[in-house]
Amino acid sequence: IGNTVNGTTYAGLRGRTTGAPQNHWFGPAGDPRGAGIGTPEAIKL
Repeated sequence: IGNTVNGTTYAGLRGRTTGAPQNHWFGPAGDPRGAGIGTPEAIKL
């Protein structure tokens, strides 16, 4: 991954989380679609 949207969301989420890798970011969501596109979902995490 490395898209603009994903990058921005990942950066923000990364700050909230313990800087977990993208794999870990997508893991807890359980649904890659929700983690990748779901900005609200990412914020919920």
